[in-house]
Amino acid sequence: MPRGGDHRVDSKSLPMGEREVRERYARMEARADVVDRLIDEAKPTRLIGAGIGDTPPWFTVLLVPSFGPVDIFNPAEFTVPVLHTVVPKARTEMPRRFLNARPTYQGLEWEALDGGGGSQFLVRLHRSGVFEYHHAVRDAGGYAGHAISPQLECLAMLDALDIAGGFYGPTSYHSFLQVRTEYQGLNDWHISDAFAGSTIRAPEFIRLQAETSVDRVSEDAVSIVQATMDRVWQAAGHRRSDMHASVLG
Repeated sequence: MPRGGDHRVDSKSLPMGEREVRERYARMEARADVVDRLIDEAKPTRLIGAGIGDTPPWFTVLLVPSFGPVDIFNPAEFTVPVLHTVVPKARTEMPRRFLNARPTYQGLEWEALDGGGGSQFLVRLHRSGVFEYHHAVRDAGGYAGHAISPQLECLAMLDALDIAGGFYGPTSYHSFLQVRTEYQGLNDWHISDAFAGSTIRAPEFIRLQAETSVDRVSEDAVSIVQATMDRVWQAAGHRRSDMHASVLG
């Protein structure tokens, strides 16, 4: 059976008419509004790193059900797995550093602490189906000024997306997800292992928006991370990092 907007003659698709194009864009805009509203209601954290001296830059991943709230992470009903078992082949120590989940007003929350007691990593599962991950960016060290490690950032992002897939997998939701990745506060930082003059110029945010599904989160993770880190490198005047491309394979 043909699907909305598709007309086939002898196995060839005919161009959509003007009305069909308008309807397709209207549906896309409606989905974007739903996603934005869910994110507003989730109120993603903006204070990672409080209590460890100068507040460092932070990174966020949000996964949002594309068609509205789905109530799959209700703490009274959702069986909470041991977080590090969700990523049995973790690339970093990050998944093993999380403490036990605790119920909160919005759903469930995991937090990992650094040696000084400041928050470094945070995972939240919202009752609405929103997945929220944050980490404070660590200084790679050895550079004049602060430096971000693209290799570590790539690996941590991949682990975070695997965590998301591991949480959505056991639920009854198997539909589309909007992905939002975002760096804040990297302005005037450097990229370690890069050429001289790699100062990042990003006074506000470095953002990516993409689409995946519950069944494809891990499969799409590499392209999501690649596109996110390309934006970081471009903010520092480079096209792409050979090193982080090799890490992602």
